[in-house]
Amino acid sequence: MHTTVLAGDMAVAPLGLLIMPIVSASIASTACCYVGVYVVLRRIVFVSAALAQLGAAGVGLGLMLNINPVVTCYAFILLGMLFVPLIQRERRVSRESVLGAMYAIAASLAMIFVAKSPAEEHLMESTLFGELLYATKDVALRLGIVTIITLAIHLVLFKPLLLSSFDPEFATTLGIRTQLFDSVFYIALAILIGECIRAVGALLTFSYLVLPPVTALLLTDRLKIAFVISISCGLVANIAGVIISFHYDLPSSPTVAACTLLPLVAIAPLAICLRLSKARHHIKSIQQPKKQT
Repeated sequence: MHTTVLAGDMAVAPLGLLIMPIVSASIASTACCYVGVYVVLRRIVFVSAALAQLGAAGVGLGLMLNINPVVTCYAFILLGMLFVPLIQRERRVSRESVLGAMYAIAASLAMIFVAKSPAEEHLMESTLFGELLYATKDVALRLGIVTIITLAIHLVLFKPLLLSSFDPEFATTLGIRTQLFDSVFYIALAILIGECIRAVGALLTFSYLVLPPVTALLLTDRLKIAFVISISCGLVANIAGVIISFHYDLPSSPTVAACTLLPLVAIAPLAICLRLSKARHHIKSIQQPKKQT
């Protein structure tokens, strides 16, 4: 029963139980949905998926060896980050193939490590999928610090990050060190993923990085509006997902992850129809001058 929870002599109302999970999820989604727009436009979705699973594997190793899982989580993610430049230079095998293999290996190791850890079995689900309803003020505080740092980096370095992301050749002609700013982007992404995995799990972290940004980019071609739509979709999914999971006694992070998909399912057909209509109008506008001549 979720009606009331007794803490000493105080009765905590259900609404009070939901505040901290919603706050934690909102902080995580704000940063991930913002950075996720870059992830989708850079076409590095598999990179974020692989890093999320590597972080989960690191947490599992920490639990198995009974050492601080924060250290092993970030060690695995940063180790994976070292392979990203090597993957981009490799021509014989596609980047998606290598990242897919990395994802599969990391997911398998995460399950093995957690299954063999001396900790309780429910930590396996918490590590891989997260459990927002157990979020605390400390979790929200750590997430808040990482989110502020991540967004500050992106706002201060907005122009060089934007140019190095989408037009590196032009950025180089302007004197922008694209490799340096790529490294800054990936390091910030790795730190963000590592902290979000600890709070909401690998599954929800990956969902934040992909589903709301894809929804936003289907609706608009303007980058600043896409950021706003992406973050808004994440915030709405958080509130809906946490309330649904609490009311129906469902795992919270997977429920929120499912809710991040709903705007995409609802909007995708409309967005595709609008884009097809624009394409037809553009084709007609090209053909009309030819008919007149």
